[in-house]
Amino acid sequence: MNLHETENKTGETPLESWKEIGSYLQRNEVTARRWEKEEGLPVHRHSHKRRASVYAYPSEIEAWRTSRKVLPDPLPPLPLWKSLLAPPRSLAFGATMALCLMMVGNGIRPQVASAQGGLAKRLVCEGPGCSDNEADLSPDGRTMIQTDWDTGDLMIRDIATGQTRRLLVKPGSSRVVPRDAFNGGTGERNAYAEKPVFSPDMKQVIYLWDNGEKGDGEKAQLRVVANQPAATYRVVLDNPEYDYYEPEVWSPDGKSVLTLFSKKGDGTWQLAWISIADGTVKQLVSLGWRIRGGRMKPSLSPDGRYIAYAALAVNPKSAKGPFESTDTRIYVIAADGSSGTEFVKNAGVHNNPVWSADGAHLLFTSDQGGQLSLWSIPVRDGKASGPPSLVLADTGDIHAIGMRSGSYYYEPASSQVDYVSVTRLDGSGGRERFVGLYPSWSPDGKLLAFTRPRPSSKNEVNVVIHNMETGEEKVYMHAGLRTAPAVWFPDGMSLLKVVVDSDGGVEKPETAALLRLDLKTGQFTEVLKFGTRFLGTDFPVSKDARTLYLGVRESGTLTGPVNQIVAFDLGTGRERKIFSLPQGRSVGGMRLSPDDGKIFFGITESNTRYLAVVSTGGSGYREVYKGEVISGIAWAVDGRSVLFTQKEPSADRWRVMRVPVEGGAAVFTGLEVSNQDARLLLAPHPDGLRVAFSSRDRVSQLWSLDNLGAVLK
Repeated sequence: MNLHETENKTGETPLESWKEIGSYLQRNEVTARRWEKEEGLPVHRHSHKRRASVYAYPSEIEAWRTSRKVLPDPLPPLPLWKSLLAPPRSLAFGATMALCLMMVGNGIRPQVASAQGGLAKRLVCEGPGCSDNEADLSPDGRTMIQTDWDTGDLMIRDIATGQTRRLLVKPGSSRVVPRDAFNGGTGERNAYAEKPVFSPDMKQVIYLWDNGEKGDGEKAQLRVVANQPAATYRVVLDNPEYDYYEPEVWSPDGKSVLTLFSKKGDGTWQLAWISIADGTVKQLVSLGWRIRGGRMKPSLSPDGRYIAYAALAVNPKSAKGPFESTDTRIYVIAADGSSGTEFVKNAGVHNNPVWSADGAHLLFTSDQGGQLSLWSIPVRDGKASGPPSLVLADTGDIHAIGMRSGSYYYEPASSQVDYVSVTRLDGSGGRERFVGLYPSWSPDGKLLAFTRPRPSSKNEVNVVIHNMETGEEKVYMHAGLRTAPAVWFPDGMSLLKVVVDSDGGVEKPETAALLRLDLKTGQFTEVLKFGTRFLGTDFPVSKDARTLYLGVRESGTLTGPVNQIVAFDLGTGRERKIFSLPQGRSVGGMRLSPDDGKIFFGITESNTRYLAVVSTGGSGYREVYKGEVISGIAWAVDGRSVLFTQKEPSADRWRVMRVPVEGGAAVFTGLEVSNQDARLLLAPHPDGLRVAFSSRDRVSQLWSLDNLGAVLK
């Protein structure tokens, strides 16, 4: 959940637990938790409850399915005026994607990305496990301790090598428990450890233990364990007055831990020191319901004398209610709670307080300059001794890890990179990958067309033609290009792309058009204006290059289902109706058979999906397949069968299936892909052996700012 989102939802019944959220997603609870951490699944928390007390709104989950594309697009696709005229969903991360392209587009991963006035920005780690906003980084910055969500155990990761070892704080966690079985047992099988924090000497780890039970049986404890596998843990705090703990940082002497915890009953947050020896609680300050998420966590000065934290400026009316304001401030209090002051008083979003290595400055993120950036303010005796100054502009939304060995460590907000993957249809062999979206093969199979985000624009893309034999790429630019699939003309030297005028948008659907790109000259020529009448996102071209097949709204307006298929004569501009669906059904994912004789398309009716075929003359309509979760339709090269992806029951995997057009059972091709991969159309190669499809990888990164001391002086 975005820390500053409003949670006010009226008239919608929320999903009130991980179990309900997982059930809604047709996954188990662990997968739902993992998707929240890795894919940005929108989950809210009752701030008077512990971590297990969560809720989510179905409407937000559906919006997440669409924008994140972790699950495949349902059939039919979004209306054209949304999917093509609005900013592309796949490019929502804008500037972050541009950074990712610089790093992975050419296979070059520079370790130092930029330097500003002596400040060096360094990529420390990239890949699975490199980013976890509930993990802790060792004092030397070499290892990270985090939750292993496959087992519920804690594991320690070597940043340089990626190797991990489990601490075995959970009984039976010496082996990996299958995700689908993880939540099906009793006792501590459902339990998990989280929020681990290294002691200053790295000899101990304190963490929150959740017993995994629900209702009256649920329990949270603070536990401490030696930093070695299978060591015996000790319960530090198990107080029925508190129902959730967030250990934040150890005292310099290692005798106590600064902890945020919520009280049962009123749900208010407290900040306190917890004695490691006997669990004594020394309360410092009551924060009400002003703490909302990890970017507000407290930070202890290097000498242990002061604590900085971020909090909402105004206490919300209730723990469950909406945020009355996104105004957050930075506060500093004495470590014994005896005094305090408000450091950053101006309204705005101020988060991530972190002390400099010498304690002479307090760093924080702020939007006070118009965009989220990293700022610092000088400190003397726990008070601000000068005005804030800019350290690094336009950082975006980040999660600060803290200072380690004089460097400032942080994680960028979750971002993802889209790839075009090419592999064998039978699932054998490896994969080739290229940064981009929406692949389509030239008629001879030598060229692969796809779109790639334009680094200079958050909304537009370029057309990329990749030569599979030589590896050469040619890029074609045109204002307003969108991420719809390209359609090749039979000559193999031109293709169709959707374009939207730069001034166009949802309010001006008439600005959308189909352009024909001549690959030899690079010229774009307008073929068809969409006008105010809705046209589908799929537009196969006949072999003689004279006819386009399009899905339209029979009503001729921007409302109602896409329930009609028409043939558009490119020479005369005339339309011919081919087929209309009954009321309540809509068309999506239209494909033309290799012999031009049939149109294969998807149908949506409520929650049911159908795959159907009809002749280009409008006769012989037949439903080929019926299912609830299917996507990625395409004709097989033989013209006698069609391909699609279908979710495997009770798994996070999808299978590419083949079903005969004349009827029969669907057969597994041998290619199994993840949810990430199955979300867009399949593009079979003309040789019938390979297939291209879109995939998505989460960009998990850990960065540091080095030489910070010289910059702050």
